[in-house]
Amino acid sequence: MNMIAHIRKMDNTAQPLAEHCRTVGALCAKAGRKIGLEKTAQLIGLMHDMGKATADFAAYLMTAEDGAASPHNHAPTWAIYAAAGF
Repeated sequence: MNMIAHIRKMDNTAQPLAEHCRTVGALCAKAGRKIGLEKTAQLIGLMHDMGKATADFAAYLMTAEDGAASPHNHAPTWAIYAAAGF
């Protein structure tokens, strides 16, 4: 199953999670370069939505109604993983 980061409501277009994280990683790297933290910032960008890489989250995205809050707290997943030492 392809993991999904977002679904654009206006035309129901899904953005693959891998594409989204690579794009965010590149943007973070560019911002981090200014302060000498390019690779660290890129890693944070790549991992920021790691918690969305589940079948449950993909199912939620496919069935959620506009404005519905996600029951999945995906945000801290990457930080917990990183703190555990990978």
